[in-house]
Amino acid sequence: MKDIFEAILPQVVKPARYLGNELNSVHKEILQETIRFLFVYPDLYEIGMSHLGSKILYELLNDQPDVYCERGFNPWTDMEEELRSRGIPILSLESRTPISDFHFIGFTLQYELSYSNILQFLALGGVPLTAAERSEGDPIILAGGPCSVNPEPLADFVDAFVLGEGEEVILEVLAEFRRWREGGGSRRELLVALSRLEGVYVPAFYQACYHSDGTIAELHPLVDGLQPVVQKRVIKNLNAVAYPRRPVVPFVEVVHDRLMVELFRGCTRACRFCQAGMIYRPVRERNVEGILSLIRESVKSTGYDEISLVSLSSADYTQVTEAVTRILEEFHHERLGISLPSTRLDAFSVELASLIKEGRSGLTLAPEGGTERLRRVINKAFSDEDFLRTVDLAFSNGWQSTKLYFLAGLPTEEQADLDGMVELLHEAARVARRASGKGQCRIRVSVGGFVPKPHTPYQWFAQNTVSQLRGKFAFLRSSLKTRQIAFSWHDPETSYMEGVFSRGDRRVGKALLAGHRLGSRFDGWQEMFSFSRWMEAFHEIGLDPDFYHREISEKEILPWDHISVGLDKDFLRAEWDQSMAEAFRPDCRVEKCYECGVCPDLKAGIRKAKPLQVKERRPVDEPGKTGRFLYRIKFEKGNPLRLLSHLDLLRALHRTLKRSGLPPSYTEGCNPHPRISLASALALGFASQGEIMDLELSLHFSPEEVSSHLQAALLEGLRVLEVEELPVNSPSAASLVCGASWRADFTDIETVEMENAVSALLRADSLIIQRDGKHGRRDKDIRPLIQDLRVETNPGGTHLQMLLGAGAAGAAHPQDILTLLACEGFGAAPKQVVRVGLTLNNGTRGEMCQN
Repeated sequence: MKDIFEAILPQVVKPARYLGNELNSVHKEILQETIRFLFVYPDLYEIGMSHLGSKILYELLNDQPDVYCERGFNPWTDMEEELRSRGIPILSLESRTPISDFHFIGFTLQYELSYSNILQFLALGGVPLTAAERSEGDPIILAGGPCSVNPEPLADFVDAFVLGEGEEVILEVLAEFRRWREGGGSRRELLVALSRLEGVYVPAFYQACYHSDGTIAELHPLVDGLQPVVQKRVIKNLNAVAYPRRPVVPFVEVVHDRLMVELFRGCTRACRFCQAGMIYRPVRERNVEGILSLIRESVKSTGYDEISLVSLSSADYTQVTEAVTRILEEFHHERLGISLPSTRLDAFSVELASLIKEGRSGLTLAPEGGTERLRRVINKAFSDEDFLRTVDLAFSNGWQSTKLYFLAGLPTEEQADLDGMVELLHEAARVARRASGKGQCRIRVSVGGFVPKPHTPYQWFAQNTVSQLRGKFAFLRSSLKTRQIAFSWHDPETSYMEGVFSRGDRRVGKALLAGHRLGSRFDGWQEMFSFSRWMEAFHEIGLDPDFYHREISEKEILPWDHISVGLDKDFLRAEWDQSMAEAFRPDCRVEKCYECGVCPDLKAGIRKAKPLQVKERRPVDEPGKTGRFLYRIKFEKGNPLRLLSHLDLLRALHRTLKRSGLPPSYTEGCNPHPRISLASALALGFASQGEIMDLELSLHFSPEEVSSHLQAALLEGLRVLEVEELPVNSPSAASLVCGASWRADFTDIETVEMENAVSALLRADSLIIQRDGKHGRRDKDIRPLIQDLRVETNPGGTHLQMLLGAGAAGAAHPQDILTLLACEGFGAAPKQVVRVGLTLNNGTRGEMCQN
């Protein structure tokens, strides 16, 4: 099975998604007592590898001696087709084990439109989709994350939900499993034991009853001793729990391709539309020393050159000034970039961002509402004047563009609010143009449809219909037609389905199963989402999805009322009333406690962030001779890294350099990069025995020292062969490339047929192949680019040695030669094709030329 999977990889897009041996990935010996846990992010690798929670639990679980946690992601459609056509189940990333062999499969629920991916993942692995169908030997299916605060749409499919923060409760789940395994109990007995843990909800042990109008009459436990309301888990002290110091470094570029360091959890800004701000309460901060320690260890273990200080509102971290100051001072010589992805909209945030951001490519702000009135409704109280002052400050400080997020369909929204948004954005464009002194500054505006979420003051609100949102987006699109404003909007139909799954009850699960059988998956991807398919699924089971978009009576039992995130329902209703009165509530840590129920003992009082004062940075004392020093490095790229693209390899080499401790020389400009360049791009799928890289350092090292430092930090599959020091003004290797030597390896072929075909090519005056370019397909004569072709035979098989032209004058590729050989009667496919070396026109030649 693993061999077949290996053969599939070169046939799919981005095969490096599926390799599983990235830097810091964990590979353990599997023993009889090993508890096998598969952590699944139900989306593409590039999305899932950006998720901080997955990184936390992956390292935490693998730090347990008897636990082996592996990763799983949904395969893209091309890989799914390959797996189905060859009869292979979906496999874990690290050990390539069928997912049905695991004790636990845990899904993180970050987005309602990923629910269909959960069913696709289980189906591809041969795991029964519903909890009722699973037998004693099947994995226990767990789920957690923000969407689990309303678990009911997935109640039929998940054995147990882990509610709240998982660092402590997941270890308790494993402890119960150990006791259960030693006692030899049944699957039901294990689930009963798990259901008695605080923060664990087993839906099979609760029953929902409905009135004739479809509303919930009762939802009660079926097992004696279970609480009618399940409380979420909360980590009280962030400084005392595990946090990843050796996070996995992806081979491919992911959405958030940087080191993430958590400042704090929770938020008390009380934006009434924001589910995260409600369910992640209370606020708990990490101390600065702990943050610095995490950065030191993680940068050393990963080679990242950028960190992201993450939280729901990073500028609200009470020690943000001290933290940023100390990071800048300690890591200045390492050129460590810092980003604050979540900042509030005020001058402090822009000043902070101006201080830490190396480049000025773009700044993201979230006004949400188009008028001051509407912003008071949602509890984001800043004036139009504050907003325009922030835009002015951003563009005055060198930003070239700003991205602004708004919501349409908020409670009490009127046409005047949309008119106000248009007027505000046109004025912002004028301010940006004046502040930047350029006419090319850009404001990117993204508007999404508001989706009411459970456990928020708007959980009773009637969501806007698809037609209402379409009308609002059409008005905004026609009103914002200007070169300076780029307008985009979220598809109203996907917002509609998000609302259904967000506020759905158990009956929605039947529609989810019907949608899966009709082919729904990757619904968060516009090209995969089908609204008509979902309407067909709901029609098939006789359920009206509009039921979940209506205004809900405050007396009604909600599908999530048996799940507690700590908030009093009376508080949420009071916030709804405050919203209708357009009343603003300040941060409860600054003003007073509003008795939300999460932290009743927390009194008012919060240290306000100090004004930004960064000490003058002293030059770092470095031993040795400083300047610019150029090294030409020959290295080998073998399995499995042959499946990395050119850009992925270059990114990996940048991080290798960071981990090696060698001090690079940097380019000039707003976004300086290490001076590393490869002589010639190597196409994905090819191994190489002689790649060439130019590396420039700011301190002098001997070639032997450079080789030693790099080799100690290189990924598996890369090996330094030679290092040569050159004058710093030497021409780049890329400018000198004139040829490449290749070897195609064959087994079980007629050598005479190959020799005859090769001779025919060498006799030809011209050899025409077709190339696809920007202007369509064109003919190209590659005969002048074939410097030598030779057939060699040894005990290992038959080899075609090729020396082909490369560089600025044009290039011939091995596949060109294989295609032409097929035209001459030799069509056998090689076992592998390897680039043996590169030829430089300064006398450095590839291995074939040396022979």
